[in-house]
Amino acid sequence: MAKVFNELCEFYYVDKLEKLENDLKIEQEYREIYRQKKNDRILKKLHHFDLRFSHKVFPMEIKLGNVENFYNQEYRSAYKKIYFKIMLLKKAETQKYFRQSKKQVPNFEQLHLERWKLINDKEKDLADRLKVHYDKLIVKNSLDENQKKDLQKQYDLLNKNHLLKRDKLKNKLESKTAAKLETYLKKSDKKIARLQQKIALNHTKLNNVKKVYDKVLDDGVVLELNQVSMHFGGLKAVDQLSFKVYDGDIFGLIGPNGAGKTTVFNCITQFYKMTSGEAWFNNNENVLVKLNDLKVYNVIKHGIARTFQNVELAWELSILDNLKVAAHSLYKSSLFDQFFHTRKYLKEEEIITKKALDVLDYLDLSAYKDVPPLGLPYGILKRIELARTLMSNPKLIILDEPAAGLNDKETAELSELIIKIKNDYHATIFLVEHDMGLVMNICNRICAISFGKLLAIGTPEEIQNNKNVQEAYLGGE
Repeated sequence: MAKVFNELCEFYYVDKLEKLENDLKIEQEYREIYRQKKNDRILKKLHHFDLRFSHKVFPMEIKLGNVENFYNQEYRSAYKKIYFKIMLLKKAETQKYFRQSKKQVPNFEQLHLERWKLINDKEKDLADRLKVHYDKLIVKNSLDENQKKDLQKQYDLLNKNHLLKRDKLKNKLESKTAAKLETYLKKSDKKIARLQQKIALNHTKLNNVKKVYDKVLDDGVVLELNQVSMHFGGLKAVDQLSFKVYDGDIFGLIGPNGAGKTTVFNCITQFYKMTSGEAWFNNNENVLVKLNDLKVYNVIKHGIARTFQNVELAWELSILDNLKVAAHSLYKSSLFDQFFHTRKYLKEEEIITKKALDVLDYLDLSAYKDVPPLGLPYGILKRIELARTLMSNPKLIILDEPAAGLNDKETAELSELIIKIKNDYHATIFLVEHDMGLVMNICNRICAISFGKLLAIGTPEEIQNNKNVQEAYLGGE
């Protein structure tokens, strides 16, 4: 009875701590977003102020033939309307493609490509017609030299007065924003102090009831597998496998087809419950976790993220939304918060959206953020999958054949990207890959298996020179 009570208490304090720590994290991260929002608001108001002036002097600019300013403002503004119109047509076409593919309409792919070409042609035609219209407008309103000089003086005077008013407005907005920011930061500091106090108190209570493991990992070990086996009936997919992955490693798992590599990943991430053995992980909070005890949907919360052999994306959603879905473990707001869009939910949404945009920018995917992944090159899709793993603040990233289907250039870029992610995100990389060039170039330690059994563990040079690996994997000398 006492054991059950202790387990219930542990569950209660762990859940409470998770909510408190999430509230603290939101409050700390939102401070910078709040500051940025206020600065953006200043820029937005100044932009509207400039825009009003631009509309006021617009007839002058046409008569003066100021083509550069004209195209930069009015032409681009008009073209943006065309862009949104075409974007809606493309979204409608994408949805139509999905409906026809589900109904198995004959030749639907060919019809889709033909309609897509018509949409692109329409966009080009509208843009060309718009440019011709504006060119004619400039010619029509041209003036002689004396008229231009008089109009130029009037324009310069208006512009000078505008700049003076703009500086005055900017100073006023900045002083007002600074006062608001100071008030907000004082309230935020008090809230953070209260949350830290509550967290410390609940940690003390949790330590009195939590289960303590006898197991202690060696220094620097992030993941340890101890005598792990996975049997499917009489088939031993993994057989008494043991190895350690150290913090900061790029650790490779190699073996022939059917050696059990993906099964090892599935055992670590609890897609499969291992037949025997133990898997231990030192999580984001440097707390030792026995992975065997976790549900599959809780593994990501401890800092393990993975990709799959096949690209697994939500094809109907934009790439930005795909990344936000991948951050589901970071959402802590309740159903009530999400239904009524409370302040907590809105803060959380802003933080995750900013994180997604930062990840897209980091991986050079910002240009694709608003489009669905359907029809994008395979190399881009692989990079989007990699971006999704970064959304959950992983300590260990598991990559299942990341270079599959990539050409030599894309594979070389992927190698550089994996090393960059490891260094910039301070993550440990654990990968399965058949491309031996990639494995030998980027991995500092490699584990070779065959028929679920361990062959060798060591550096790339040691694995290349190991006779057992050469015979079982490389075909011998």
